[in-house]
Amino acid sequence: MSRKLSFEEIVERQILGRGQEYLLDYLRTASGPVGIYEHSRATKTCKEKIDLLSKETLLSWSLPQAIRAVYFKDGKFLNVFVTPEYGRTITTVICAGKSLGTAKSEATEQEKKDKKATPVLLPEYMEQGTCTPFVYDWDVATAAGRVQKFFIHHAPDLETTLADFSIGGKGPEAQRRSLWMPYGAMVALMKQAFSDMVRVQDMYTAPEKQRYTPGKKVLIQAPAQVKQ
Repeated sequence: MSRKLSFEEIVERQILGRGQEYLLDYLRTASGPVGIYEHSRATKTCKEKIDLLSKETLLSWSLPQAIRAVYFKDGKFLNVFVTPEYGRTITTVICAGKSLGTAKSEATEQEKKDKKATPVLLPEYMEQGTCTPFVYDWDVATAAGRVQKFFIHHAPDLETTLADFSIGGKGPEAQRRSLWMPYGAMVALMKQAFSDMVRVQDMYTAPEKQRYTPGKKVLIQAPAQVKQ
């Protein structure tokens, strides 16, 4: 069964990494179901997570309550796209007129052999299956890190809804953990922690020919307009 960790246990076991103190500060005064949980088994996809939570908890869960953090390479930097899971295949975003592809967990064999190759990888403290919007604060561009922008999908219907977030880390143990907090609380926390780097907007606004079609990959437009 899914088990909520006490604040003391989170600190003692160092569940969060150095640079996630802003998340620890939030959890210090959290109440109710909000908190970090350990589940009976590891999951690697949002659907696997929701299926597991539906079996292990008494709460009602739907797929959009699992929140994705997809990283896109922009030169040597990374942009993060944060969205509820809508069952869409996301491989590209259009940002400031540029088409950006997703970052990956590790270099290809060819890139490893080519000493001149500079593959753009995910942050070193996460992998596919544990990608999180809650980056380490030393890893943002304003602190000489790689993450330069957070694009968060505006989802007013989920504002007060409990959502499930990965918190980073690598390996089976990290894949068994997640954070529960309202979607709107996540937005507020990210704005507080990273201020001008955060853009909250409708990420699925795109020209008609680029809109999502079931069964096809989706091209997502990241509009310049920011919703406060």
